[in-house]
Amino acid sequence: MVFTMIQDLKKYLNLKTPLFQFSLFLSLFGALSTIDLLISTVNPVERNQYLMNAIVVFITASAVYYLIRYGFGVKGANPINFLISTWIVYLLIHPTNSIWYFIIAIVVIGVGKYLLRRSNLPIFNPAALALAITYGISVTVTWFNPGVRTLLVSWWGVDMTQNITNTIPVLNIVVPAFFLAVFVRYAGAFRRFRYGLIFFVTFLASMFVYTAITESLPNALSFSYSNLFNATAFCAFVMLIEPKTSPIFPWQHVIIGIASGLALSIFYTALGTVIIDPLLTVVLFANLVTLLTKITYVTTVPLAKNPEK
Repeated sequence: MVFTMIQDLKKYLNLKTPLFQFSLFLSLFGALSTIDLLISTVNPVERNQYLMNAIVVFITASAVYYLIRYGFGVKGANPINFLISTWIVYLLIHPTNSIWYFIIAIVVIGVGKYLLRRSNLPIFNPAALALAITYGISVTVTWFNPGVRTLLVSWWGVDMTQNITNTIPVLNIVVPAFFLAVFVRYAGAFRRFRYGLIFFVTFLASMFVYTAITESLPNALSFSYSNLFNATAFCAFVMLIEPKTSPIFPWQHVIIGIASGLALSIFYTALGTVIIDPLLTVVLFANLVTLLTKITYVTTVPLAKNPEK
C-alpha cells in the first residue's frame, strides 16, 4: 500500500518544474524560520510547544491530504500545492495559539482547494481562506466560552529578517534580500511578477504619501523600508500571485494590482480595527475581484503553462 502510494505521488516530484522548486525553497525558508524561533525562545516549555506545533501541523496535513486523495478519490489533488498551503498557514498563525487552531486551519485548506471551485480552479487562496474561516470559528467559540482566545494571525514566520542575524549587520541585509529575490524570481516563473510588483508599489507609494502627510517624511521613509522584507512582501510575491486564484491577463494585473494596493492602504488606515487582518483581507479581496473579472470579461480562461501552486 505504501509503495503504491509512493509510486502514485512520485510523478509530482519533478525538480524541473517551478512549482516543485518553489515548494523546496518555501520548505527551506519555513524550516529556517522555525529554527530561528526555537533558538530565540528561552523558555523550554514554550520551545517544546512551538516544536510540537510544527510536528502536529505536518502530520495533520499528511492525514488530510491522504483522506482527500485516497478517501474521497480526488485524484487531481496535487500534494505539492497542499504542502505549500500548509507551510503558509503554519508560518502565519502565531505559535502561541491553541494547537487546535492549527489543526482546524489545515483541515479547512481542503475545503478551499477542492470544494469552493469554479472552472475546476479554487476561487480563493486556500491558505488565506482557511485562516479566515478558522478565525470565524474561533470567534464563534468565544460566544460560548469567553475565556478562549481568538485566532491570532501574526505572520511571524514570513519576516525575511531573522533574529539570529540581527547582530551581524551584513547578514541582516544580505539574508532578507536573498529571500526576497528568490520569491520575486518564482513570481516571475509563475508569470505573476508584474501583478505582485504593481500591488506592492501601489501600496508602498500610497502609504508613503499618507504617512508623510499625517506624520513626517522620515517616518514615511522608515515605513517603506520596513515593508521591503516583511509580511507585505511575502503577501505580494507569494500569496497574492498564487497562480490558480490570481488574474491571468496583463490588463487584469494592472487594474487589480492597483485596486488591491489601494485597498490594503485603506484597510490599514481606516478599517484596521474592523477586519480580521489587512493582508489576509486584501488577498481574499483580490481573489474576489479576479473572479468577478473572469465572470464578466473572460469566457475561456487559458491554463497556465505550468501546473503552478
